[in-house]
Amino acid sequence: MPDRRIRLGYFAQFGAGGTWRRPDSGIEGALGFEYWRRIVQRLEEARFDFFFRGDLLAANPSTDDAFASYFEPLTHVASLIGVTESIGLVATVSTSFTEPFNLARAMATIDHLSAGRAGWNLVTSGLGAENFGSAPLPNELERYARAEEYLEVVRDLWGSWRSDAVIVDRERGRRFDASRVHAIDHHGAHFDVAGPLNVARSPQSRPVLFQAGGSDRGRQFAASLAEVTFSASPEIEHAIRYRTDMRARRAALGLDPDGLIVMPGTGAVIARTESEVDELKAYIRDQYDLEAGRRSLAAQLGIVLSDLELDEPIPPERLVGAGEHAARVGRAKVHAVFAARDGVTLRQVIVESIATGGHWQLFGTPVQIADQLQEWFERGAADGFMLSPGTYMDGLWLFLDEVVPILAERGLVATEYEGGTFRENLGLVPIPGDARRP
Repeated sequence: MPDRRIRLGYFAQFGAGGTWRRPDSGIEGALGFEYWRRIVQRLEEARFDFFFRGDLLAANPSTDDAFASYFEPLTHVASLIGVTESIGLVATVSTSFTEPFNLARAMATIDHLSAGRAGWNLVTSGLGAENFGSAPLPNELERYARAEEYLEVVRDLWGSWRSDAVIVDRERGRRFDASRVHAIDHHGAHFDVAGPLNVARSPQSRPVLFQAGGSDRGRQFAASLAEVTFSASPEIEHAIRYRTDMRARRAALGLDPDGLIVMPGTGAVIARTESEVDELKAYIRDQYDLEAGRRSLAAQLGIVLSDLELDEPIPPERLVGAGEHAARVGRAKVHAVFAARDGVTLRQVIVESIATGGHWQLFGTPVQIADQLQEWFERGAADGFMLSPGTYMDGLWLFLDEVVPILAERGLVATEYEGGTFRENLGLVPIPGDARRP
């Protein structure tokens, strides 16, 4: 097994486009524990590195969309601790709508109860303000400034207990040594937090940190703090540029580029034969609601599209500056770049945005899927992949049962978990138990 291997994460969702509408999708069970228990245990059997729960902080039940109901991430991943042993459990939590002390406490608790398998996907959020008061969200730069201080506070709280603070001295009646626990006394632009945390230092010292930076500011933020970063890269050359840029940013900050795992989002539509793949492609395209897609695309790009025919291009002048003020700037720019290509019609942009969300969408048989993943990995486009199978449940099972064994035979993925904690399984450097800011 080479030192560098493909990392595999699973993005919890319900398939591409409207494929959840297929009679065998199992979507009826998605609000119950058994549905997710079955998935996470199968992922662990296949030696996936982690289960990932994203988040949305606003509902849109007026759309025909499986995402109108969206589990709270910390609760969801915590529910899976007792039915798994080794797989990482990653939850998305926004720095715009939570407080550092609550987040630090919840994550430390999950890390303890899972024996060191917690991960935090740190997001700044661009949507959802209407559910948290009347004030609109600040601009992107201000949100990142808050997030930087938020993370500083959280890391100080995690470091407020040394790993040797818990002593359990029955004879003297002492459970911990107070001299090894300290306040943080943080006073900043956004937060005033005394500390210490009221949860002892967790097995990893801190959960594995995830961040997806698409804009220039977002990339710099991710480079400075993340151990795993996601990219929206619809094509291999884009993915190579993104990974190269992120590694260069890390090096410029004096950080080890190999300490950052880059994982493009990957939607895999898989079937046993090429003819079945073609049938799935056609089925998926038939489910798209182009008018809903038009409205969504217009909102992402911040431009008017309602007056255009589907088979005409978006006028170039409308694309100037498109997406610059979007909630997800990097993702919006991916769509804007595609729309600016010669001969591309509005219909094509809408279909592309629905089909991929700016991510890589690949189609094929198990061998073809494995070949494409290997190419991206070996060409330096990815250190791993954030997988979202295009169909459920057959597409997920086919990936686990046939694609993963092919990759394992080629020596590209692990056949066993490599350590006791999530951090160790990812090959990340352990954090000293006395680090004041782990």
